Amino acid sequence: MFVSDDQTSPTIDAGHPRVSYANETTPNGNRINLGTWGNTAEASRSGGVSLVQGGLPWSTYLMAGVPETPRDPDPHAVLSDDFPGENGENILGEWVRLVRWDTAQEDYVYYEEDEGTAGSPPDFLPGRGYWLIQWWSITDANGNSIGDSVTVDGTLAPSTEDYVIPLQVAGTNGFNQLANPFVFDIDWANTRVRDVASGREVSLAEAAEREVIDGHAYLWDWQEQVYLPIGADQGGRIGNWGGF
Repeated sequence: MFVSDDQTSPTIDAGHPRVSYANETTPNGNRINLGTWGNTAEASRSGGVSLVQGGLPWSTYLMAGVPETPRDPDPHAVLSDDFPGENGENILGEWVRLVRWDTAQEDYVYYEEDEGTAGSPPDFLPGRGYWLIQWWSITDANGNSIGDSVTVDGTLAPSTEDYVIPLQVAGTNGFNQLANPFVFDIDWANTRVRDVASGREVSLAEAAEREVIDGHAYLWDWQEQVYLPIGADQGGRIGNWGGF
């Protein structure tokens, strides 16, 4: 019997992300608990995972994603508690902006703004990349940045199995804006490409050689304001929360 209460422990969902948690009952945070009861039916259940990404630069675009499924994935629900505004005004476009490339329309769509082409970015989900910019943070008298964080409450993506990210296609090609779906760094070279019709999977390098995809991921360096390409052969690290 499990009882829902306000008690928690730092050992819940704190195990290695590659270790199986299959024997833990749900909700289990998609990650094993530390200690004797980890990966057992007696393991304490998760109350959800709260992740914080700080250090968001002021008035500078970041390309990012969320490494968990938010309890409420609506962009306004995710962002409004971190960038609340001052007088009940709509924060979108005033204090924070969310933009995403729409492959089908070959243009950018803005969330709750009359900008770009018609449409709106989809809800936050692991694997989806977005452009985010904020004008909310300030620097206090001691030089500390305040209001430069995003907090997301939700459930981690399973780390012991493949995570599938559907791709959009415009005609025969098109860029996709993606993100690392996990709370740990990934290597781009470990990605595989699946043909939905046949179910066949090939390595990223093989898919690039066949010209099914470009084979490169383009990371955005917000400090230098340049794209950093990483290829299918040599790979490269994509950090958690990182978009490409």
